[in-house]
Amino acid sequence: MEQQIFIVTVRANSNKLIQTLRMVKAAVGKRSSKAISVNAEITITDGKITVAVPGAVFSLDCITHGVCKAIVPFLHFSQIIKDLKSKETEITITEENLRINSVTISVRTTFIEDDGILRTIDLPINYTEADIIRLDKSGYTYEELEFNNLHSKIDLAWENLDENIWKAYELLKQYGIDYSILKQMVHDKI
Repeated sequence: MEQQIFIVTVRANSNKLIQTLRMVKAAVGKRSSKAISVNAEITITDGKITVAVPGAVFSLDCITHGVCKAIVPFLHFSQIIKDLKSKETEITITEENLRINSVTISVRTTFIEDDGILRTIDLPINYTEADIIRLDKSGYTYEELEFNNLHSKIDLAWENLDENIWKAYELLKQYGIDYSILKQMVHDKI
């Protein structure tokens, strides 16, 4: 059986793409250890490229062929496009690579045949563990959370919450606070 090769292409005006990335960069912030580690979720749909980072989602109309999502280090992606200094940017996405004109980088990609992972994960800029836990309750599909590598963060956030509830209980039990009531109150709040 022959393996199917997926290719998605995007052609965009470089200046407009750079302007869009500048707006996204404002949410990412300056070059800090946190900013350097921020991944962008690039979603290609019919006639549009959407770039999302925690706290910001911006789209640009362009010429596209195919539908996919890719996860790429935002600052690296942005810098490559800025450095190309070409009038038009051509992006080609294959199974494990994203090529911007002549520069190729490794990325995590998913080619979309249904909308199982199409929605962008909505997180605020300075998200907390409570925001991560809310993702688990927000109706995102398993695939959407898996694609964005969020399952381990969600599991860790739940573990930390349980540990913090236990610590609070240990401090408050002398006042007649019941563990199950405390746990339910915190879960209801989230």
